[in-house]
Amino acid sequence: SFSTGDSSSGVGGAVVFSVGSSGSPTGGAIRLNGGSGSSSGGNIYLKPGSGTTGGSVYFVNPSTGANYGVISEDIIDFSGISTVSIDSSGTIDISSSTTLTISGSNGISFGGSYMFNYERGAGTVGT
Repeated sequence: SFSTGDSSSGVGGAVVFSVGSSGSPTGGAIRLNGGSGSSSGGNIYLKPGSGTTGGSVYFVNPSTGANYGVISEDIIDFSGISTVSIDSSGTIDISSSTTLTISGSNGISFGGSYMFNYERGAGTVGT
């Protein structure tokens, strides 16, 4: 268990895990491993701090120090990079309890793939 002191004004203490530099082409990794179990494996939780607004998990370019992605309780944003791929050898399920919006400034490509089980009827497509 690692912990740091609290702060009543300013920023509380940080816990930093660092791996030393290497002269080899590949730097060292930091691995967070969940435990094994006879039924279910252990989870890994990344829990940002709380406040008036909740904290986020940032993905940072090691060369520039710039954030290229962020995950928080209300957004997943990887607009800092040009292409994001989600691949699966099976099914990818994306759902919403209200509205699902797909947009692309240059259009939406299904890459020659077919779209199955969609509704047909009159309506407005795009604006």
